[in-house]
Amino acid sequence: QSTWGNYNDINGIETLTMERIKSIEDREIEVTKLTRQALLEIEKAIQQTQLLVEREEIIEYQEEEISALTGEIEQLSYQLSNKETKILELQQLLQEQQKSIMDYQQRIAESKMNVEKYKLEHLAHTTHSSNNNKNINNNDFIDDSQLNE
Repeated sequence: QSTWGNYNDINGIETLTMERIKSIEDREIEVTKLTRQALLEIEKAIQQTQLLVEREEIIEYQEEEISALTGEIEQLSYQLSNKETKILELQQLLQEQQKSIMDYQQRIAESKMNVEKYKLEHLAHTTHSSNNNKNINNNDFIDDSQLNE
């Protein structure tokens, strides 16, 4: 019995050892699977981090562009404001010149009227003088005895 007992013991130990080896191999397979999954997850996380870094760089670049464009817009707005002010000044100057032109046109019209009035008065005076001269010439034929009367 002791031989059979030893044999059974050895068989039992061998069986237990084989079961343990099998269990260890199963654990190794499970650990390998979990390690692969973890590595895949780490790789995905690295890719996502790289994408986030790239996006952040793009966002920073776009923010710089926006800042530059905002500066340009502010500068153009300032220039536009200056031009609008200049346009208003020129419009005011134009209105003043138009008023001045209208004043000159009115003075010219008044001067023309005065010239016409003067011509008419001169013509009337000349006609009146001419009539007076005719009377005087007619009076030349009056003799001295009529003058005493």
